[in-house]
Amino acid sequence: ILLATFTNKAAREMLGRVELLSGVDIRRLWGGTFHHIANRVLRRHGDRLGYGRNYSIMDADDTKSLLNACMTDAGIDTKSGRFPKGAVLGEIIGFSVNTVNPLEETIGLKYPHFSHLVEDIVDIARAYRERKKSLNLMDFDDLLANWLELLSSEPEVLREYSERFLHVLVDEYQDTNSLQASILDLLGSRHRNLMVVGDDHQS
Repeated sequence: ILLATFTNKAAREMLGRVELLSGVDIRRLWGGTFHHIANRVLRRHGDRLGYGRNYSIMDADDTKSLLNACMTDAGIDTKSGRFPKGAVLGEIIGFSVNTVNPLEETIGLKYPHFSHLVEDIVDIARAYRERKKSLNLMDFDDLLANWLELLSSEPEVLREYSERFLHVLVDEYQDTNSLQASILDLLGSRHRNLMVVGDDHQS
């Protein structure tokens, strides 16, 4: 069984209920947030994507700093107000990753006031991606994006996890994004036992 939810607190409560109801040793189950499960998988198989298994996970401040460094290296002046600062650029890139939409489309639809900067933003995003990989770093969005890439590009890995999990259970499904939904589709592709609970009023 794989149990996925959106906060560590909810994951602990969910696993605790399973243990109480079934008496099963919950160490035999995989459960937690999407990011926790992704990290667990990537620690085992991240080398297939060119990462060392001892990669570090960046927080929001790390992301902002690295993006600012990429912009400085590219000679972009963010102080003029013309170009988005690191924190905003991180949001734009993150939205693109989580909706599985090209960066150009994301900017046009959600950040049209930056449309005239699309080429520069795409270049910085590429530099940021390359810099992370060379430093063996992943941000939170990378955990999910790389998990999906691993399942999509490595048939052996997909077979291992889609066969391992007879049942995939997801709580708070209204909070899933396109990236997470694609991961769930792949994980449930072998046994086709996917159970989700969500509230469309919170969607």
